[in-house]
Amino acid sequence: MALVGTRPKGLCTRALFLRLFLLSVILGLWLTELYALEMSESIEQWTKGGSLEGTERVPLMVNKFIVSCGWSGAPFWLTLAILFVLVLPSVWQVFFSPLNQSKLLEETEAAPSDLRKRRLRAGNQLPSPYPTGWFCVKVQADEIKPGQIEEIQLFGHTFALYRGWDGKVRMMDAFCTHLGASLAIGGTVQPTSNCLRCPFHGWEFDGSSGRCTSIPYGDHNPSQSGEECRPPAPSSIKDKVSSSSSLSSIPKQAHSRAWPVVEAQNMVYVYYDETWARSEDKKSLDEMETEFECPVIDELNTPGPDRFVYHGHSVHQVAAHIQEIPENGADVAHLNILHKNFILKALSPLITHIWTADWVAGKRDEGTGHQAFIHLTQKLQCFNGRFDIPGTLVDVSITQDGPGIVYLFFQTPVGRLYVMETVTPVSPMVQQATHTMWAERHVPR
Repeated sequence: MALVGTRPKGLCTRALFLRLFLLSVILGLWLTELYALEMSESIEQWTKGGSLEGTERVPLMVNKFIVSCGWSGAPFWLTLAILFVLVLPSVWQVFFSPLNQSKLLEETEAAPSDLRKRRLRAGNQLPSPYPTGWFCVKVQADEIKPGQIEEIQLFGHTFALYRGWDGKVRMMDAFCTHLGASLAIGGTVQPTSNCLRCPFHGWEFDGSSGRCTSIPYGDHNPSQSGEECRPPAPSSIKDKVSSSSSLSSIPKQAHSRAWPVVEAQNMVYVYYDETWARSEDKKSLDEMETEFECPVIDELNTPGPDRFVYHGHSVHQVAAHIQEIPENGADVAHLNILHKNFILKALSPLITHIWTADWVAGKRDEGTGHQAFIHLTQKLQCFNGRFDIPGTLVDVSITQDGPGIVYLFFQTPVGRLYVMETVTPVSPMVQQATHTMWAERHVPR
């Protein structure tokens, strides 16, 4: 099973309980001292013989306590400093720090064993589980440092994703074409050529083209561009024998397969085509043509004050066919049926969601045949739709870009934000779904 996402970086439960415990201890100590002050000195001494009712006694006790702390100096300000240190990180993490969450399929209810059969009973043939298009293979691209290699298990295959020492991300088939050793486990990135070196026999592969560029124990010196280096023609029987026993050029079968990769939005996308994966002819990346470009959103990539701030992501695995997930976007009729009730069921009779949505398919002659566009609005109403609740109107522009990428642009009362949803097949009936959020700088998490 694929290793997806990253471990949660949100508020740690143990740290939260520790802070609450320390706060309760400090509060308990001060209340104890406050009670001791009241018990040791009578209220009549503070009021010069006057009497106080119970409701008036509390503020007077507090005033006396603060004054007593001011006399000693350190205790009061030390308490404020401790409270500030304990509370501020929690507030920052809850409202401003990015929240990353990940959940494997094994951590929830497992997919039914007959899921594929049940899907087949609904139709005569299962749709292609691995459609052609751009798919997310890494949520946080900056986690891959120069020289680092990561094993990726998607599309029913295993890949080696790595960053060269030149900073460029590359992805290729994980297993060496020689004897099948994994380039992602024990492989190394060469410092000068940025090629991936097999840990078994030292074969080197260019991640930008997939070609084998070096076999260290062969009598040859192939160029880094992949061109074959041929020796002079043999002039005798002896030369023919010696030349046939030496490795004068790298055979075509030694080449591996590299994949088109784009790094944008701090995510890594790969263009996957099942016909390339099944083809015996391992073409170079220069010979591969993508049907459409990977989406790049300016507000998420261009440095400057208008750039949206990363707010976190979630990664989950879904037991479904990939076609079922984008089909949900076109099914706008279900919104006012399934999503009409308020999130708090107790308030559902009083508060309801009201949705409007329009779905439009792109046009091939305009270069948008791989896209679909949805304009959606939602608001809250109360008392069976008689009144609109102010400040709840949200306007969303949604673009489905191929089978694996959806980006949503929200305009809300508190500010604008982007949500990127990606769906990448792990196996025919298991999908890796991610949701990544960015917002304007003034919008809290």
